[in-house]
Amino acid sequence: MFLGGLGLVWAALPLAAQNQFEGQVINGTTDAPVSGQLVQLLVGGAGMREVSTGRTNAEGRFVLPLKSADAGPFYLIQTVFQGVNYRARVEERSPTRLMVYEATNTAAELRIRSARIVVEATGSRAQVQEFFAVENISSPPRTFANSDGTFHFRLGKSATEPSAAVLGQMNMPIPVAIQDGKSPGELLINHALQPGLTVVMVSYVADYTSESLTLDDRVGYPIGRAELLVSPSSLSVESPLFQAAGMDSSTGMKKYEAAGLAAGAALTARLSGEAAATSRDEQPSSEGEIRTTPNSMTRLGTLLMLCLLLVLLWALGVRVAKEWMPSRAQKPESPAQKELETKLDSLLNSLADLDELHDTGKVADKAYWKERLELKAKVVAILKQSPPTLLESYATRHLPR
Repeated sequence: MFLGGLGLVWAALPLAAQNQFEGQVINGTTDAPVSGQLVQLLVGGAGMREVSTGRTNAEGRFVLPLKSADAGPFYLIQTVFQGVNYRARVEERSPTRLMVYEATNTAAELRIRSARIVVEATGSRAQVQEFFAVENISSPPRTFANSDGTFHFRLGKSATEPSAAVLGQMNMPIPVAIQDGKSPGELLINHALQPGLTVVMVSYVADYTSESLTLDDRVGYPIGRAELLVSPSSLSVESPLFQAAGMDSSTGMKKYEAAGLAAGAALTARLSGEAAATSRDEQPSSEGEIRTTPNSMTRLGTLLMLCLLLVLLWALGVRVAKEWMPSRAQKPESPAQKELETKLDSLLNSLADLDELHDTGKVADKAYWKERLELKAKVVAILKQSPPTLLESYATRHLPR
């Protein structure tokens, strides 16, 4: 959520004032333009809102008008093709290319490139979060859509309160409903898996009153690489599958690894030992007072607060952008502000280039996340030392390319 929040801050900087958006819809399976396709222009803000619609011509091209009253911080082009919803973020100064794919109900060419299981034991409860990078390698590329579910999994007997989400536009988690499968204990989600990577997230709570927890989760696809992260690090882990691999540098948790798992293989491990102490806010109140229980991201609380602060500053800048535009035009920028803006442009361009290289498979996952965090840390450092005028004016600037 923290990474997604920062991604939203940088990606959602306002586009230049325009009165229309152009683009083209391409069938990625046949590499041919899609004619007569209904497309919608969505504006971001407090939720997504449709502001105009149109249809593609014989070359798959479209033009969608935008009224000044419908201006917003960012825009998406959306279409529904063969029952599957597709979206593309509008890029500045260039037509939007929206790729759609033929749908198939066969899952033969799906696999999980990497999986990460995070277990945090606190008091009498253990929070389990599982992340699966599902890869659709169909050739020619097709979207896997099936009314009987696209991602099947099983959870151990101790799992309660399960929930699921997929990573959507601008790295924001989108909740999806969990349904019961056809066989006892089987669970599934029904989310179309487009060509490339789709990150599926499953989380649940398990009882830890006995100071032990047995993981016995399964997924329906083969897994290339799996990680198990455990907190506190004093917990003992016994597993025929996972092998100790030191400490994870990004989270400070104890790490275990496994590789080359067959479809349906049990992600088995037994954790035992004393859990982390519950904070005061987690203790039940004798007077019936309701208290908030911190989630598994408590250790990143400081960073999360900084992220939320940046979101508020960005939203404030968007809200008053029009009011500041005249005064900004009258006041020349100082050399120091120009230098900071140049550095910010360079860092944001580097982030965009890194995302593009990762999406095309030219940068490995581990290197990608490490470099992305470093770049974002540099952006945060510049924003913290910059004057308020830079934050106010930056909301009205064009997104650098």
